[in-house]
Amino acid sequence: MGSKDNDIILWDVVGETGMFRLRGHGDQVINIAFLGSGKTLVTTSKEKFLRVWDLDTQHCGMQIISGHHTEIWSIDIDLEERYLVRSYFKEFIGYLSIVFEQ
Repeated sequence: MGSKDNDIILWDVVGETGMFRLRGHGDQVINIAFLGSGKTLVTTSKEKFLRVWDLDTQHCGMQIISGHHTEIWSIDIDLEERYLVRSYFKEFIGYLSIVFEQ
């Protein structure tokens, strides 16, 4: 799942229309994962960033996680939402602890 235009579009599958577009990645979007009730979205791109989006505000105001040495090709979140697992292009699998601030 991804987009070559660097944007993420959330769709209303019943109404078959785009609800809104998330902009901020500087390169092709590769993967996405929803957190919790679907109000938070984590995305990866070829620019080597994870972005955490608040879908209520439609902004990436939550966090941009950098420091990755290569493209992040896949992400997933465990059922208890404690860890975000990520795999890299031609390298290894790593994980991040998920911390919700009150």
